[in-house]
Amino acid sequence: MPTYTNLDLVKQCDKFPYPHTEPEVYAREVSTYFKFHVEGCDSVLGFMLPSVVQGFQWPDFWSVDYEQKTVLLRGANFEERNENMGWRDELYPVYGGGIASGDTPFESILREATEEASFSKDYVSKNAKCCGVVSYFDVRDERAAPGAEIGLLQPECIYVYDLEVPEDFVPRPEDMEAEDFRLWGIPELQMALRNGEFKTNCALVLLDFFIRYSIVI
Repeated sequence: MPTYTNLDLVKQCDKFPYPHTEPEVYAREVSTYFKFHVEGCDSVLGFMLPSVVQGFQWPDFWSVDYEQKTVLLRGANFEERNENMGWRDELYPVYGGGIASGDTPFESILREATEEASFSKDYVSKNAKCCGVVSYFDVRDERAAPGAEIGLLQPECIYVYDLEVPEDFVPRPEDMEAEDFRLWGIPELQMALRNGEFKTNCALVLLDFFIRYSIVI
């Protein structure tokens, strides 16, 4: 089993080239994708795999330019979808999840803490402390869930909160997204990180925690 350094863990998740540090590599990589636009906005809002663009039956409110490699959304109403397309058999922090449309990061924390670990909203609202943001630009690889597109570009940011819990509190899966919970100390976390057992972006959150609390691994 390979072992990973801190920098290895970062590169596993934040692995797409940045234009200000590697402009030529960035331009070459981006040129292989379709650029996603929304009508009325000049900015590129994302990138799409050619295999997705070519294999999708586009409704009338989409325009696809195969020469310029652009996909334009001209306007539509969407119902919110909730798909559990996460990773499998990976370690996570106690709870976390995506921010629903219209929610603030803190509202999302309250919801996820209740759904995934059976925390009371009152306790979380009084004790959770915002500790900043972890950002990265990932490229989805073969470790993603079955059916997920390999090579998908995923620029993301994670809003990080610390929550100190009572010694007698035992988290319980409420929505069954988690299989179980484990109480680990720093040595166990260090070993799991070195062995690559954590989901890659969750490893970044733990590294951020170690840096903030001056823990050296």
